[in-house]
Amino acid sequence: MSRSALETCILGVYCLYSEDPVSHLRADSLRTGLAAATALFDGIVPPDLLKDAVTKLGNPGRPVGVRDMAKHIDRTLGNDGVSKLYDLVYAPTSNYFTHANAGSLIRHVRPDDRLSSKPSAPWMRRSPVRLADASVGVLAAHLALHESVPADLFARYAEAHSRRILPPLASLLGKRMGKTTGPMPLVRTFIRAQRLRPVLSSPDLSDRDRETLVRELYQDVWSLPENAPDEAAAPVIEHFVQQIIREYAGEARA
Repeated sequence: MSRSALETCILGVYCLYSEDPVSHLRADSLRTGLAAATALFDGIVPPDLLKDAVTKLGNPGRPVGVRDMAKHIDRTLGNDGVSKLYDLVYAPTSNYFTHANAGSLIRHVRPDDRLSSKPSAPWMRRSPVRLADASVGVLAAHLALHESVPADLFARYAEAHSRRILPPLASLLGKRMGKTTGPMPLVRTFIRAQRLRPVLSSPDLSDRDRETLVRELYQDVWSLPENAPDEAAAPVIEHFVQQIIREYAGEARA
């Protein structure tokens, strides 16, 4: 339901910023109607005849998907906020909940590789609610701007709920790590990371020692999930290590 709320939000905002949204919606309707009619009258009415009949009502044209709408909105507004929301939330919820594919089927497999009749929940319980609320706020804010009335309250409402959305993939990783390792290793790693922050910014720490501490922390974090391949972790760990070293080395010298 929250996925539908986000899709409605994206469609609504798209209609505000598209030059001719009605023609695009009509084209989608004609295209799906033609497919349904072709299947219904298969063997009774030639498909080409049905297609000619439909084109008399309008041009089905190229389909405009939800991702296309999100990109159009971001191009118009000069940012990438809607596309990020699509990639972080809409696409993963389609994968885990809507479609029958590897992502949704794996929910029936336990960490010990045994089948479960009850699928695991890859999303935190409150995040779908937050997403639906944020979608209402986003659409309301853009409607207000379109009508030249105050939109600040709607924008703050949307932002407050958006900050509390944990993406499905992050939720899934957290839950799987919690089941395979238990909560205590995660808690200990978090406490260790918190205690390491002031150490890394110390001007008395050399860059070599700083790199060693950060690299050990990330390698320990990566070792928490079972069967995590080291070759996949190496470039990711290296990126974060170098990034943190540059950041904390700059603070130490300042």
